[in-house]
Amino acid sequence: DGPIAAHNLLRAHLTDNLGIARTSVSYRQDGRGEQPTARQVDYEAANTSSVGEAEITNWYGYCDTLYYQMFARAADPSTSDEEAKRFQKECKEDGVPPQALQKMEHVRANRQNGYGSPEMAIMRFNQGMTIFPMLPEAGKQNFVEDYVSGFFGPEKTERFAPRSHVPDDQDWQASVENQMIAGGRMPIIDGTQDDVQHLTSHLQDARQTLTPTAQDMQGGQPDPNSLGQSAQYAQIMVQHCEAHIARLKNDPGRKQQAKLFEDELAQLADFNQQIWRALRSAQRDIRIQQEQQAQATALSALDQAKVDSVRTGTATAAAKAQSQIENQRAKTIQTLNLKSLKQGHDMGLDRIQTGHEIQMDRMKTQAATQTPEETLP
Repeated sequence: DGPIAAHNLLRAHLTDNLGIARTSVSYRQDGRGEQPTARQVDYEAANTSSVGEAEITNWYGYCDTLYYQMFARAADPSTSDEEAKRFQKECKEDGVPPQALQKMEHVRANRQNGYGSPEMAIMRFNQGMTIFPMLPEAGKQNFVEDYVSGFFGPEKTERFAPRSHVPDDQDWQASVENQMIAGGRMPIIDGTQDDVQHLTSHLQDARQTLTPTAQDMQGGQPDPNSLGQSAQYAQIMVQHCEAHIARLKNDPGRKQQAKLFEDELAQLADFNQQIWRALRSAQRDIRIQQEQQAQATALSALDQAKVDSVRTGTATAAAKAQSQIENQRAKTIQTLNLKSLKQGHDMGLDRIQTGHEIQMDRMKTQAATQTPEETLP
């Protein structure tokens, strides 16, 4: 509470001693008489604020000392204060090595535009609005932040003008490398690349790309083709990220940052091994299924051959029986025809014999009835 109270006391002292507190002006403030022009107001604001610049400079010097003591206590690794521990944890999460907190040379309070005088800040910002369109995107963002800080105070800057990430050449190059890795090609690392920015982009792309594969693996029925593509992607991504981390380890100033990425890369490498195991298991299941289908096909073909053989035998037996029936019928018909012919022949012979016998009987009868005289010559 002591540093905060001292900070509030210094801020109140600054407010009381700013040039805007001495409002001696050359015109009436009740609206009567001739009113000043905008240039006149700016001129008088500059004069009144210039009187207090020495005091403001001293106040910033006091703030430098105060802020350094506050930072030293917050960065103390042996502190028991919960806020200090949270500060160190957030710095580590943002990629700040713990050694950097211990080797801080100085802490300097931010000198606002106008040296603390809101009127001077407004006047200078209004004068600088003419060059605002010509500033680069980063300069425009800084201009807006200073503008909000001058009007509403530094604590409102993050709320009114939050800083957004503007993609640069490093982001574009990392995006191209992500596409190359997805296509199965290994990107080449050059000396101009920002390894931290590239690792952040690569690991984020890996999370987005491999999340559907992880969900399919949890479902128990992953697609072998998808597993093969994911395994190839993860393998190339791990090798490429390892090269970036190796470059970070060789940089003494960013050696600690490599440890922040090693844990996530280890998780990616472990998941890559899981993908390969799932791929081999899926391929083994496919081979077993194909063998079972081949066996089923062979058994089906054998069964079909047996059925065809039975059908052929049945058809042959039926044809043989039909042939036997036809032969028997033909034989019967032939026998009947022979019998009919024999009967006709016998009947013909009987008729001839009977006719001959009748004729003989007639001749005998005729001969018997003739007289002897008739028989003499």
